[in-house]
Amino acid sequence: MYEIRGYRRALSFTEIQALYCFSKNDSEEIANYISNNRIFSQSTNALGDYGNYVTPDKLPNGSACLMLYSDSCNPTPWKEINAYVLDENESYKKARHFLKAIKLYIKGYEKHPRNFYAVNATISAQGTSSMSYPIKNFRIYFANGVTEGELRVPDGISDASKAKTKALYVGTADYPLSANISITNEDEIPDELVNNWVDPKEGYQLFSAEYGDTDYTYPSAPANRFCLKADYAESSGTHNTGFARMSNVLLRNTAAIQTITPASGIIRDDESSMLPQQRVQNDLGNNAEWKYDIRANVDGRPIYLFYVEPGKSPVYGGRYNMNNDKSNV
Repeated sequence: MYEIRGYRRALSFTEIQALYCFSKNDSEEIANYISNNRIFSQSTNALGDYGNYVTPDKLPNGSACLMLYSDSCNPTPWKEINAYVLDENESYKKARHFLKAIKLYIKGYEKHPRNFYAVNATISAQGTSSMSYPIKNFRIYFANGVTEGELRVPDGISDASKAKTKALYVGTADYPLSANISITNEDEIPDELVNNWVDPKEGYQLFSAEYGDTDYTYPSAPANRFCLKADYAESSGTHNTGFARMSNVLLRNTAAIQTITPASGIIRDDESSMLPQQRVQNDLGNNAEWKYDIRANVDGRPIYLFYVEPGKSPVYGGRYNMNNDKSNV
């Protein structure tokens, strides 16, 4: 660590960016940095709330954008969840809010195998200690309906079974191209999506070699619920899940690593950095009954979260980790 700077007040985004540029000596590098980070639709010095300024089309190519489409009967469920307070009975955890659709797409690709579109879903709060923070963690659900009394909408849906996911489309093009349009009726769904239908009960895989994820020997286990983790009080933010992915690769591929960097004194010949279950899976190879990644830590990826109310433009919700939720187990 070469330098530490301290300031008497919190700095705005633009001030942090300017100070970073001042520390560089290469004008071309500064120009490229500014161009790559020009993600606001207009200039702002606001602290913390960029919701009305960050737009999906200004994000860098390769960014994963997750859009939550609400229904007119409950247009802002995320605001209600973020307003929760810590409850000894944890009654807030039982409340599920209806979403007309959830879409994830990788920006800059006409079509990407990791894109998905879910018609009908639910969202709830996630976590306990995080309930004391102003920005909460979310849990999104595919497939499963909810029991009567759990679904929280004003008056729009009386039958909770209607919240069950109608369809999940994976590997589609970024459709609709406009985030203001939501496919919520079956007769609006184009053939291009129908041909990519996946049973919602089978779920969605975060990573796979088929997606181009070369560091995954085994694909992620399919899941039909995910945790959207804000990491509000954790300074590493969305980097912590990335570190978990890296450490999983390092620990799982010890043999390959040892050919490059000898690990004598760290791992003996009769030891392994893999879990017993991982060793068994490796030994069995194609004969292993479980075909998916066995992990010692969380599986997830960083995403840009956007909220879309009916008839309105998307509002930036923040940078979250989309993790395979432990309740899938």
